[in-house]
Amino acid sequence: MKIDTLSIQNFRCFGAETETLRFENGVTALVGGNGAGKTAALQALARLFGVSSAERQIQTRDFHLKPDQTELVSGAVLSIECILSFPELDGLDEDAAADAVPDFFNHMAATGPGEPLKARIRLQAIWTDDGTPDGTVEEDIRWIGTLGDAYDWDECQRVAAVDRGTIQLVYVPATRNPADRVTDLLKGRLWRAARWSDRLSKTTERGAKLIQKQFEREEPTEFRECPTFCV
Repeated sequence: MKIDTLSIQNFRCFGAETETLRFENGVTALVGGNGAGKTAALQALARLFGVSSAERQIQTRDFHLKPDQTELVSGAVLSIECILSFPELDGLDEDAAADAVPDFFNHMAATGPGEPLKARIRLQAIWTDDGTPDGTVEEDIRWIGTLGDAYDWDECQRVAAVDRGTIQLVYVPATRNPADRVTDLLKGRLWRAARWSDRLSKTTERGAKLIQKQFEREEPTEFRECPTFCV
């Protein structure tokens, strides 16, 4: 499976006119000046396929503001859409294709007879001014059963959480605060799944105990021994 296209509308620096990015079969590089939308494109993918709920959650600041706008208008809509292709299905019959990608087979469509099957997934979000500082964001993600422009959004099937989770984007942004990224790594699945040596485990355990003992000997921690009404 691969992402063929990413279409973005009213997200961050992307305006009301839908912009479509096409992905290469190998490596896709985004090149452009500041404000061109490189980071916004990656963030859009993270809103669809991020590995954490924080990455997937649409926020008020995600909605595009025109240069002459100072605030959002209630009812503002943004959309992020991907078309997925399945090169691994080339040459397979229908039964074999269903077995190869069972999670997506029922959501596939083609532009015509003999054309490759693809899946189309779309995220839409609406911002509503409810009187609170941040307003309310309502988001919905659905399978689009056609590759054409004519479809009824309300008739499209919602994407199940388990289906969405089969596609995962690991997004490592450029940052001037590497401590945050290290913290994320320590809590991440790759760190937990790695087969670290017993020597490293024992070393980190001894180090943790040493830090704890040193912390307990520090003067600021002595307040714990004060009487209840100590001032």
